[in-house]
Amino acid sequence: MAYTTLSAGQIGHKAPVTVDLMQLLYDNPIAIANGDAGAPSVLPNIAANVTAGAVGSYVFARKSSAGNASFGDTSSGSNLNPTSAVWGADGGVLDLNFSIGSALSGTWTCMGRAIDEEDLEGGGGITFARGATLWVRTI
Repeated sequence: MAYTTLSAGQIGHKAPVTVDLMQLLYDNPIAIANGDAGAPSVLPNIAANVTAGAVGSYVFARKSSAGNASFGDTSSGSNLNPTSAVWGADGGVLDLNFSIGSALSGTWTCMGRAIDEEDLEGGGGITFARGATLWVRTI
């Protein structure tokens, strides 16, 4: 379905109500909702309006303190460090070295789940790993 721009003559004072006009008035909202070519956008351009660390921005981070994080939990940014997901092996030994950035500011809401694990290899190699997940800044 295509979006059609209506002219002032089609919708102006004393303009006739035609079957074609009614069809356009029916079709245009559907075209807008579908994001069809030429239709005005009703969604904000989030990427252009949010800077890193600002309210509404997202970060992949881990908690700096022990404890799990579940979907919907909130945390002070001072307890979160931006990180990356690293998975690798060195001589058959699991290597989970997460590079972390400086603590954040504000209040963040967990958008996933991160768990702390202890004794991952049953007494050998890594004994502790801190999970990371996606967070959104709310305050």
